[in-house]
Amino acid sequence: YFGADVFRPALGQYLAKFVDSDADSPDFYKVIGEVTGEPAMTEVFRSFIEQKGVPLVSATLSGEGDAQTLVLEQTRYKPLGSAIESGTRWAIPVCIKIGRTGQASERVCDIMRDDTLEISLEGETSYIMPNAAGAGYYRWTLAGEDWAGLVENFDKLTEREALSAIDSALAAFEAGEGGAATMLGVFEAAAKHDSWQVSVAPMNALQRYARLIEQAGGDDAFRAFAGSLYKERFLKLETPYNDNQRVIRARIERFLATVAQDRGVRAQLLSDASRFIGLEGGRDADALGSDRYGHALIVGVQDGGGAFFDRLVGLGETLDDPRFDAARSVALGQVRTPEEAEKVRQMALAGTLGPRETYDLVTGQMDQLATREATWDWLRANYVEFIEKIPTQWRRRTPGFARVFCEAGKIAELEAFFVDVGGLASGHERSLVQTIETIELCEALTAQGFGEIKAALRAR
Repeated sequence: YFGADVFRPALGQYLAKFVDSDADSPDFYKVIGEVTGEPAMTEVFRSFIEQKGVPLVSATLSGEGDAQTLVLEQTRYKPLGSAIESGTRWAIPVCIKIGRTGQASERVCDIMRDDTLEISLEGETSYIMPNAAGAGYYRWTLAGEDWAGLVENFDKLTEREALSAIDSALAAFEAGEGGAATMLGVFEAAAKHDSWQVSVAPMNALQRYARLIEQAGGDDAFRAFAGSLYKERFLKLETPYNDNQRVIRARIERFLATVAQDRGVRAQLLSDASRFIGLEGGRDADALGSDRYGHALIVGVQDGGGAFFDRLVGLGETLDDPRFDAARSVALGQVRTPEEAEKVRQMALAGTLGPRETYDLVTGQMDQLATREATWDWLRANYVEFIEKIPTQWRRRTPGFARVFCEAGKIAELEAFFVDVGGLASGHERSLVQTIETIELCEALTAQGFGEIKAALRAR
């Protein structure tokens, strides 16, 4: 809202005023407000520091031609299924970027003290970016047609603005305040952005949705859509490439292989991983770089059959490479067949692996839909023996293994289990509460949102 050039001198005057004396929070708020000429800073600071939650600013543009009004409305951000209370109000410093057709964009700033704020605009508007420079601490959403205008002008957004748009489109969808078509459109525009950081930003959400949609019955169209966002860009990153491009290429390759389930990419990874571990002869140590260890070995254990699995298990005893060891334990946790899954669970209790590797094996098995229920039953039956293999401070996190579930019926089961074993995992209560909330949010999102995603994909 101010920028560093204004805020730093104000901070300096606060320090100078109270040097060698006492000061409290209200003193800080007052000095910053006086020096910046914004007495409302006291209200701003207090509303953010002394209240829970994050504001959601909804922006609606009305009027035509050169006389338009931008109406901002604030509420507390609340995802679907959340039990948090609404009604919180903030004093929000907001800065809006106004795109002008054939002209440079403008920046309008104000402090939003009430539930609504109206801003009069002059001149024809091509798009609205409700968080100029991506610097405001709030999520935001737009009316449908205004989202469309922003997507059309996505290349005009700075890196931080584009990241803010991705976060807000995703958050709006998960709160039932924005449509799936809008979110997917933002993801598509982001994947084409010049910034690599922006381009890969939707990947985590796409990965999570792919898993949840698979759990809800599957939809190949979603994986196909996810792959279409990155395949062309991946193919353009051919050797030789610099170190930065190498990292980005490995990340996109992982996404295409493990989320989009691209057959061509998986086939190449299986071939390279097989040569690297020496599945059919001598090892080719140059077949895989360390940036490809993780996803290549995951593909290997899933597509390479029992021979690959057995070779990978044995290689861990002879190959001295910490990066390989870490990737190997993650990959082994991703096996899907009942026979290999049983072997992995036995490894977790054998005591021959480090605590991180032991934890990764169980995490991976809980992540896999094919092995989740069997692993959950095994974990509860072997909990005492399992937690002896991990550090004491990690035990409080063990309720989090159940975060992958998406049906409220598991909550009673989870709570009952930790009534019995909670005394063995001091401090587990926080993780338990967070896990229960995650399950509730997941169930609500699946019930209300994924049908909309499928409809949006059919309409594309």
